[in-house]
Amino acid sequence: MMSDLSVTNDQAFDQVVVDRRWLKWRWLLLALAILCFLSLMISIMIGYHSIFLVPSRIWAVVSGDENTSKLEKIATNFRLSRAIMAFMVGGALAISGALLQALYRNPLAEPSLTGVTQGATTAVVVFAVFGPTIPNHLVIYSVPFIAILGAIISTTITWFLANRVGKVEPLRLILMGVLVGGVLSSATIVSLIWAPDTYANDLIAWLAGSLAATTWEDVRMLSIALLILTPFVFLSVPRANLMQFGDDIASGLGQSINPGRILVLFTACALTAVAVATVGGIGFVGLMVPHSLRWFVGGDLRRLVPACFLLGGALVMVTDFIARNLSSRILMEITGLPMDSVTLPVGIYLSLLGGGFFLFILKKVKT
Repeated sequence: MMSDLSVTNDQAFDQVVVDRRWLKWRWLLLALAILCFLSLMISIMIGYHSIFLVPSRIWAVVSGDENTSKLEKIATNFRLSRAIMAFMVGGALAISGALLQALYRNPLAEPSLTGVTQGATTAVVVFAVFGPTIPNHLVIYSVPFIAILGAIISTTITWFLANRVGKVEPLRLILMGVLVGGVLSSATIVSLIWAPDTYANDLIAWLAGSLAATTWEDVRMLSIALLILTPFVFLSVPRANLMQFGDDIASGLGQSINPGRILVLFTACALTAVAVATVGGIGFVGLMVPHSLRWFVGGDLRRLVPACFLLGGALVMVTDFIARNLSSRILMEITGLPMDSVTLPVGIYLSLLGGGFFLFILKKVKT
């Protein structure tokens, strides 16, 4: 009798803990949604050496009011499309990082550190330099497929090399991913050397990760791609959740290890590839966002993935706003270095931020 009562009390306590975690997660989602909305509004309203748009004028442009000026229409469309693109790219990369970290059981795993990003960028650059000419109206739709193919090939090579030296394990996959990523980065550099001068500079800017050339067609293409990949994310979350506990436990709970791992890898590769195809090689988002959110919501991907999408989107939006408005003139005054009148790509700022975050993680692991 007393034993049954003790079990009941333990179950009630566990239920209270679970309920508190989900309540905390809901409040966090609300805070992140507000952060995304504020980031979106600030990105649209403010522009360096450009017009300031109040919310009423933004709504007038969006609703198709004919009394808006041409300058207001240009500014709103440019800033709004760029902000929406930044949000979707950041969300996709953050979810990809969360899936890879769960799959590899390593908080340092992320697309640019496991060869996935390098596979996508190398495929696009190699095809642009050596591939056949594609009509302009088909380029925007063909690049994502090329990037996905490159990411899948690089991941397949990583998997094959890890399998050749023994049982496929998370640590071995990461090491092989770093190896494959380094080789692919060299292949990208060689391709750029052979690239014609007419678009070599465009490829270099794209590799750095830039949202400057974003159009509504890009936004539409990425939206469709993410909608297509959404069911794969839902299927991957429970499988990746089990894999965090190790292959033996996941197998004991009825999880087919290799098919589940392939599904999670494909989803992470596809999310990274479609993001990279539109804005270039943006890195470290998949490292910073999931790692930061685990301190608040834990490792359950059912809570982590939606939070990653919101925080990842807000992070890239805010960073792109800084990149768009921090002109080279301000950078010259800060650094004292001679710079042309151009803005740096958002990928540069995210790399600087991610590098510092990476060192912070290593220091915490060491201590």
